[in-house]
Amino acid sequence: ELEFQLGQQTLAAGEGSAEAREIELQAESAIKSLLTTEELYDYELRTSVPAAQLRAALNYLEPTEQEFRTIYDNWTGLQAKQGSAEYRKIQQSSEATLQQLLGSNRFQVYLQGVTTLGYN
Repeated sequence: ELEFQLGQQTLAAGEGSAEAREIELQAESAIKSLLTTEELYDYELRTSVPAAQLRAALNYLEPTEQEFRTIYDNWTGLQAKQGSAEYRKIQQSSEATLQQLLGSNRFQVYLQGVTTLGYN
């Protein structure tokens, strides 16, 4: 219901406008107030833009749910640190974790997929 209302209000305000962004922030706050920490994580895993982008980029990898959760956690952690001095160190740690999880061949498929999202 909340998402439906958000969509209507955003359209009325004009997508991309400052008013639409304020509506989105209010909706995010309302959703966060309704969900537990775990429920919010699951919600973001299923509905967030980064999660949707990853699902599309990793289509050929066909990760299991647990693999996707690990990839998502690493990806969002990297995105949060992008441009920081510690980014490269976090990137190396993330790659080591994912290569161990996925194995060498599937890790290469992962890299090909996330390259489409600007990963380098």
